[in-house]
Amino acid sequence: MLSIIICSISLKYLEALEANIRKTIGISHEIIAVDNREKRWPIAKVYNYGAQKAKYPYLFFVHEDVNFHSNGWGEVIVNKLAEPDCGVIGFGGSKVKLSSYSGWYQCGECTVNYFYQNLHNGLTAFRASNTYLERSFEEVIVLDGLGLFVRKDVWKQYPFDEELLTGFHCYDIDFTLQIAHAHFKNYVCCSNQVLIEHFSMGSMDEKWFSATICLHKKWKYLLKVVMAVGVIAMTAVQICAAAEGTAQAAASEVTPVSISTNEISGWPAGPEITSETGVLMDADSGTLLYSKGGDEIRYPASITKIMTLLLAVENCSLKEDVVFTETGTRDISWDSGNIGMQVGEVMSMRACLYALVIRSANEVAAQIAEHVGGTEQHFVDMMNERAAQIGCTNTHFVNASGLPDPDHYSTAHDMALIMREGLKNKKFRRIIGTTDYTIKPTNMNSESRVLHTHHPMLAPESSYHYDGCIGGKTGYTSEAGNTLVTAAEKNGTTYITVTMKAADLAVASTDSTALFNYGYQNFTKAQVNGGEVSVPNGVTVDNLTVQENSQDGNTVDDYYYNDYLLGSVEVPEATPTPEPAVDALSDTSGGNTDQADQNEKSDTVGEEKTSAGMPELRKILLIIGAAMLLLIIILSIALAKKEKRYYG
Repeated sequence: MLSIIICSISLKYLEALEANIRKTIGISHEIIAVDNREKRWPIAKVYNYGAQKAKYPYLFFVHEDVNFHSNGWGEVIVNKLAEPDCGVIGFGGSKVKLSSYSGWYQCGECTVNYFYQNLHNGLTAFRASNTYLERSFEEVIVLDGLGLFVRKDVWKQYPFDEELLTGFHCYDIDFTLQIAHAHFKNYVCCSNQVLIEHFSMGSMDEKWFSATICLHKKWKYLLKVVMAVGVIAMTAVQICAAAEGTAQAAASEVTPVSISTNEISGWPAGPEITSETGVLMDADSGTLLYSKGGDEIRYPASITKIMTLLLAVENCSLKEDVVFTETGTRDISWDSGNIGMQVGEVMSMRACLYALVIRSANEVAAQIAEHVGGTEQHFVDMMNERAAQIGCTNTHFVNASGLPDPDHYSTAHDMALIMREGLKNKKFRRIIGTTDYTIKPTNMNSESRVLHTHHPMLAPESSYHYDGCIGGKTGYTSEAGNTLVTAAEKNGTTYITVTMKAADLAVASTDSTALFNYGYQNFTKAQVNGGEVSVPNGVTVDNLTVQENSQDGNTVDDYYYNDYLLGSVEVPEATPTPEPAVDALSDTSGGNTDQADQNEKSDTVGEEKTSAGMPELRKILLIIGAAMLLLIIILSIALAKKEKRYYG
């Protein structure tokens, strides 16, 4: 039930701790000890590495120089971690985090401790600060890294930052700060049923100061004001990194969904994803290669913003200025993704669109809607009209951001169609695939806003990064769960995945990766008349059936495999038969004369022939011949005059 990850540099300490845990924990567990004596990995890297290997849903990152003095402590911790809003549990922490350079300890009144500390002088101190007998857990903001308990799904969303923190300091503050920022509750365990002793004191050396400076640069915007339990006091540039909205609709019963594409005869069996619904689409043809409840209605959350982006790039210049009004700023709240815009603040449409996609800023979405549509409602009407044009059949929008509403819904299939349409637009494609963007200071904000993607499959530092990913959008509300739209391109083939209502972003990313791998490993492109379609490996054009129909006045061939539509390809017009050369004509060729005359009248043939129907090459040769003849005549005349002068 509990996976214990230990960064080990002492075999003696490790063996003692393993024996102590087996004796006291009281629940099923595994110990993942990473021998770091030679690797000397940053502790953040060690912990991420160990967590990836963990088989249990609850994690415990712990120093090896500790000892438990109580029995049955595992159940106490796991019961608390099971609470949905529980973030990280530790043994020492603080209720505030100040902007001044500091560790997890801030001041005596704000510090919460509950552990034994070996003082290295033969004495052991019991550090108990600001705890209460009636409460076994005291809420804090940041925690000391002595021991950190967390659910695996939370860690997956907010792993340790091994790129920034390359040593053995500040990983604990950064880890717990980002989880508190995501509105989970961190706690110090103050229970006599969980008593731990720590044998080392820690140090504040040059490396500690260097790591602390890096930490504060990363969080400088948030730490401009005190970050405290119960209130995350944010400046205008602050955002809620995880929650993009609060659900208001009641939960509904969901019937298990089957993979409909698995029912196609001869079709490759698709993966069993854990997201409630999901699709894999061939971006070229729009064909679904995989569908699990692809047409079942779900709440989209912030993947709605894909449509908002599409309409904006289709109807606006990126250079336009967007002036923020009450329409936008009313959507700023503590539990909603935003960049803290103010009434009267001006930002370019380009910057707005990057904030929309990268930061999932809801107030920006609302302001884009008003700017593009004149009113927010008119923009919503535009969204629904555009969805219908694209071919969406089970989509209805009521806002531009994806904030919860019972009448705001879509399907995995429809969202893939919207993404497919967007990828046809160069501006859309560039914005949806950008990982980093800096918004310059505005008329009401003197500091730059630095944006970095939260899409795990796009972010290069993410363990879920997918090679070939060209962009996408994340979404989350408690009712929608985690939603994810992603596009990838390999070897000239572009696929789109959509997963809806996943338990967490890690699950959505894992499912999407499985779908991409399924597509690239099981399908190939088959050349057909006028284009190509995706077919299962081993299937040839001869295995397909073709039905001809008319679409927008053009002849289209529909290609089917075992009655499943693979794609529709416009039939190219027949290439006109070239006219025979004049000297090759005979009385028997008279039957082709009328056809040749008709060909001369067409625009296409007209570009290749002269007005008399003469091939272009012959015309060029005749011109060259005439020029040469003229040159010979001129030279002959000149020579005759010269001879006349010579002979007198």
